[in-house]
Amino acid sequence: HLRSANSGWRYAWLIEYLARAVLGLGDFSRATDLFCQSLQIHFEGKSYRVVAYSLLGLANVALAEGQAQRAVGLLSGVQLIFDGYPPPPPRRRQLEASVACSRAALDPSNFEAAWRAGQALTIEQLVAKELNGPR
Repeated sequence: HLRSANSGWRYAWLIEYLARAVLGLGDFSRATDLFCQSLQIHFEGKSYRVVAYSLLGLANVALAEGQAQRAVGLLSGVQLIFDGYPPPPPRRRQLEASVACSRAALDPSNFEAAWRAGQALTIEQLVAKELNGPR
């Protein structure tokens, strides 16, 4: 773990960017671990917009692994967070691109069901599911 008690939020940003790079290299397991580390640090610090960034990263890992339904649930949670904590335009575009990819991977009824399921969760439930559940 790259985490330090003294400067957790700085490490969380570093970890998130490292996770994005590792995802781009195709190491899905390591990317997942890194996004989860970042997610936990940001969630503990109540930085909800940045929690959404980590969840978006995890959704992109799920898409890369062919888990479109899981990705949609995460993306719908990211959308809920962004509704309350608007992101900068590049992050909004990342969400839109990921939603488009996941929509293309599922039939409309499965997409809608997964979207509704993700929207039914609180931030706390979504984070707990990602940090504690099987991937």
